[in-house]
Amino acid sequence: MEFVNTVLLLFCNFPCFLGFVESGIPLGVTFSFLIGSTMINEVAVILLFGMFGWKVAAIYIGTGLVIAITAGWVIGRLRLEKYVESWVLRN
Repeated sequence: MEFVNTVLLLFCNFPCFLGFVESGIPLGVTFSFLIGSTMINEVAVILLFGMFGWKVAAIYIGTGLVIAITAGWVIGRLRLEKYVESWVLRN
């Protein structure tokens, strides 16, 4: 269920994505932020801490950070900026 929530929140963050790309932030960094911010939010961390303790919450935060950083690194290495529509870049 967390994966479905993450995917849905990524689509809800589309205006944020456009703002980041328009301002010149690389796609890898943008996607790393979007993935990390939807997975590791304060509500999820507080709920996990309250229900399962600090160890599970720490594992969740660590795993989310590793996934976000790895995904951002991979997307950055793919050099996908050439596939972004010109109207998004507005340089």
